[in-house]
Order: sequence, then C-alpha cells, then structure tokens
Amino acid sequence: MTTAPHRPAGLRADTATATRLASQLRGIAGREVAEARITPATYGGGQVWCVLLLDPRRREIPAPGRTRQIVDYVRSAFPDAQWNRAQDYDVTAGVLVEHTVARPPSTAHRLPHRSLRGAPSPDLGHRAVAARARRADGVWVYAMHSETREAARKAASRVRLNDVPDACYEPTGSFDADFTSDADGASVWVRYTGGDQ
Repeated sequence: MTTAPHRPAGLRADTATATRLASQLRGIAGREVAEARITPATYGGGQVWCVLLLDPRRREIPAPGRTRQIVDYVRSAFPDAQWNRAQDYDVTAGVLVEHTVARPPSTAHRLPHRSLRGAPSPDLGHRAVAARARRADGVWVYAMHSETREAARKAASRVRLNDVPDACYEPTGSFDADFTSDADGASVWVRYTGGDQ
C-alpha cells in the first residue's frame, strides 16, 4: 500500500486573489481548473516554463500557447514563492505548494533489469516508460534507478530532449523528467506534459 506524500502547508491566497485566479484559469482553459503545475526549466540556454493544467477529474487540459500567461497569473498571485522550483497551485483550496515527487515503496524502486548502471541503455524500456507516462495523466511515473545523482540528472535531461534510442518521448518537449536522491543513488521520474512550454 502506498501512502500519499506529505505536502507542506504552502502559501494561501486571500479570497479575492483565489477567486480572480480561478476565473483567469477557467477563462484560459474554457472549463474548471482544479490544479496548475508550473515547472521552470532550462532549455537552449534560457529559461522556459512547463505548465500542466488538470480538471477536477484529474485530466490534463490543453492550453497551447498560453503557458506564459498562466505563469504570469500564478506568479503575480504568489510573488513570494520560490519560482526557481516547481510549484503546484490547488485552485479549489487557493494554496500554492512546492512540487514534490512521490517515491515508490522502498521494495519497488528498481526495475527488473540488471543493466541499471548509470546512463539509460536500450533495454531499459524507454518506450514502455513513455507509454506509462502518457497513460498516467500528468502524474510522475518511475523510469529508472541510477547509482549517482549525476547519471540520473543526465538521464532526465535526455528524456526531456528526447535524446534516447528510438526517440520515444515524442514530440520533443512533451515529457518532463526529474530525479530524486535516495540512499543508494537516485531515481528518475517522467511525466507527460503534452509539450506546452
């Protein structure tokens, strides 16, 4: 049994700000928005933003070309947040929290491959990870384990840039990847974002 990750209290918007922000996001999405996930990233030497909007049923809401506007709305509502880190805005509660990645149970954090040393290899199952991430509806899915943080960082970068065998994270920019450290290295996580940057 997996428990939900602990989420910090975060920053709460006052009622007027929360109402305004919910209305702005609804105007962009064309329907109710339950959550906005905003992740800063470095791409091509500059900073870009990845945004994922979710409806109340936890389905992704496409918002092509509106990323900058969404980021500006949420950032202006929470100027004191750490915007160099990924943030999740719960529209219903009016609360912004730093994004946390849920880890799998300690006994399930490794894939059943013996070749999980450092960088991904063709037998890691990138195609299967990409398919699972697409089905997971914007939720982070476990991809692999690396013995070092540096190897995990490089693996995550290759996923984001679709620089893997068979280029299975298409279109480029439609997947986000990150890693979490643990006692024996680092785990790489992938989520499908739909490519809105």
